[in-house]
Amino acid sequence: MADTATATMGLLTVVSFPAEIDMATAGAIGGQLAAALAPGVPAVIADMTATTFCDSAGITMLIRAKKQAHRPRCRTPATAVVPKRRARLANTRR
Repeated sequence: MADTATATMGLLTVVSFPAEIDMATAGAIGGQLAAALAPGVPAVIADMTATTFCDSAGITMLIRAKKQAHRPRCRTPATAVVPKRRARLANTRR
């Protein structure tokens, strides 16, 4: 199970992602993010400040969450918080 936490602060829901997002963890993280994108939630932040590695499964999960947030009748904007340092993506050169 991925070390992921969800917190609600007023109208804002924050899903904090773990240090590594890969094929083994993307499904569970995506499930928590999808649950946070419930109808009526005004804003969801995908907090990736602790994330240092994200493979293609993680990127796919983020794209699905963005599409879910922008479906017709869904009024929840999704925002990704990008860390000050860049996350290392799988199979990329330095």
